[in-house]
Amino acid sequence: MYTLPDDASGRSRELLALAQELAARCPASLATEIAVSGSVARGVADQYSDLESTSGQSACQTWRSVAYGYTRLLTATWNWM
Repeated sequence: MYTLPDDASGRSRELLALAQELAARCPASLATEIAVSGSVARGVADQYSDLESTSGQSACQTWRSVAYGYTRLLTATWNWM
């Protein structure tokens, strides 16, 4: 599991925690690997930063099914929060 640098911003820590929650809830049929990138990964996210992530699946799926599943996961998570 990825950890942030010691001097990472508080917003980076918040968004990384959200990404970890999404990863924990993500079914293996949707993605087997999820990577955080951008300002969050660098530890410099601020109040204007978003959560950039990339997911991967070892089995071949159509992009439409992956996008649909990821959208449903994000929607369920935001409704839960």
